[in-house]
Amino acid sequence: MIKNANYLTLEKGYWYGWQMLPGYVADYSPYFSPIFVTDVKPLKSGKNVLKLQFLNAHYAQGVADFDLNLKVLKKETSYIVSEILHGYEHSNRSGIISTIDEAWMELFAPYMWKTHRNHKTCTPKDNIQRFLDECYLPRAMWR
Repeated sequence: MIKNANYLTLEKGYWYGWQMLPGYVADYSPYFSPIFVTDVKPLKSGKNVLKLQFLNAHYAQGVADFDLNLKVLKKETSYIVSEILHGYEHSNRSGIISTIDEAWMELFAPYMWKTHRNHKTCTPKDNIQRFLDECYLPRAMWR
């Protein structure tokens, strides 16, 4: 994961935190999930749009592939704020992508965190990326 002194840069093959507003339940309820980026490309539209492909670890039907266009609204050292587009059209949803660590998992994925943190060969203190690999990815994809 590239962490520029000025802003977070997304990289293929890394885990990040995902927050979507509104979530799936209600307008005021956000959705949180670890995501594994499988591809990220800036679209040459001149409109600050990224094509982001990722595995959504906490999707209700199980880990699922997502392919979204995101209009980047703000970039900071540890997060990116975006509007989720339908093609190039506006939507009512926003996405926040952030760095992910133990604190993020404990706050936004507490059930998974409590269930898995002591049952993996790699602990989150050793390497949060490897820990998430072991929790969500097929063994062949582990680091």
